[in-house]
Order: sequence, then C-alpha cells, then structure tokens
Amino acid sequence: MPTGPQVLDSAVTARPFRAGDGPDVLALLEGAFGEWPREITGATPAEFFRWKHLDGPYGPSVLVVAEADGMVVGFAAYMPWRFSGRVGVVNAVRGVDLVVHPSYRMRGVSVALRTATKFSSDVGFTWSNPNEDSRPGGRKVGRSPVRIVTQFIQPCAPGRALLRACAAGSRTSRQLSVEA
Repeated sequence: MPTGPQVLDSAVTARPFRAGDGPDVLALLEGAFGEWPREITGATPAEFFRWKHLDGPYGPSVLVVAEADGMVVGFAAYMPWRFSGRVGVVNAVRGVDLVVHPSYRMRGVSVALRTATKFSSDVGFTWSNPNEDSRPGGRKVGRSPVRIVTQFIQPCAPGRALLRACAAGSRTSRQLSVEA
C-alpha cells in the first residue's frame, strides 16, 4: 500500500489517495483525456471509478495522487490481479491509470507517483501496457520492458482461440493464465 508523502521538490508531493480526492482525480482524468472513461456507457465517471478501483473482485486498487499548488496534478492506479500457474496463484498488480496534468508534465510527477507507490508483500510483480508517453517514467524507476509475453502464457477459458493466434510461431509456452 502507499506510504507517506514523497517530496519531489518544494512544490510537488506524492501521497496515498484519500476518499476526498475523488472529485479532483475525476476532473484530472477527464481534463487530460477529454473523456473518461472512454467508450463506456451507462455509468457516470464516479460510478465507473468506484467499480474499477474501489469495488474490484480482488480488492481495491492501490491509488496515489501528486499535489502541487493546492491541487491534484497527478494520479496513478494499480489494480490487483491474479495469475494461476503450476506453482499456484500469484498476486500481481496492473498499472491501469496514470495521468499528469499537462501543466506539470516533464517535472517528475509520474516518477514521484511510481516511487510513492508501495505494494503489499504478497504482490509478486507489477505489469502494465504503457504508452509512449508513460514508458520513460517506468524505466526511470527501474521497470524494464518484456518483449515476448506469449512465451509465458498458455490460453485458457474464453478468448483461447485469439490468444493461440497471437502466440502462433512463438516458443513453447509456460503454464500461466489470468484468473477470471
């Protein structure tokens, strides 16, 4: 879980999300992306946020905010995720939301968010699908890309045909599957 504040400089700090941060985080997500959540209908942003980050099947997400000048300028979220394999269930977290206010980009906010994020001792690894904008910050905090995921995955349950098609031509896969 996130611990105490991480000071970037005198103007920016990263800390664990608090219940009262919800409206500011939603405004930041909607302001940065134009629409959040994208392509989801039938739920308000607040309802979707609660479903995604507070009421997940494996528990709440690990949430961190960055503040500067009296406002929330960054947000990072990591959802609990479970993998099962020959050794049993492996708990993981998946980076799913990372946003920095446009006026605060290139000031180390994303690195501060990632540095301030602490996971419970039962988390075996973190994973995400970073975009070009977020990839450099992940490398600065020691994350490295995994290029050939298909060699570690064996499809199971729904989507099996699609995953097999993606894995076609790869080396022998290991027994690891996402638990639904």
